Amino acid sequence: MTADWDHQSRTLAMQLTQLQPDGSCEDLHFIANSYTDPLDFELPLIGEYEWFRLGDSAQKSPLDIADDGQEFRLLLQESYTVLPKSVAIFVAK
Repeated sequence: MTADWDHQSRTLAMQLTQLQPDGSCEDLHFIANSYTDPLDFELPLIGEYEWFRLGDSAQKSPLDIADDGQEFRLLLQESYTVLPKSVAIFVAK
């Protein structure tokens, strides 16, 4: 999905990067889809790291939220489909 800057857009995606004292980074990527259809979102490239799903509110328990250290590795690193009225959160590892 390309950026949608329309005033009626029903989506939000953002990445938070925290620089650690040792020079390493911790990355989180957050996507919210309040639209009525599933939407594909591009995931940013993060070098040597991969994206893991930390949470997805559209998934049934126990797949909705991962325990610490048990995040779900994404099979496709380029994009993720976010279902209607849901939020997905990813962590880079």
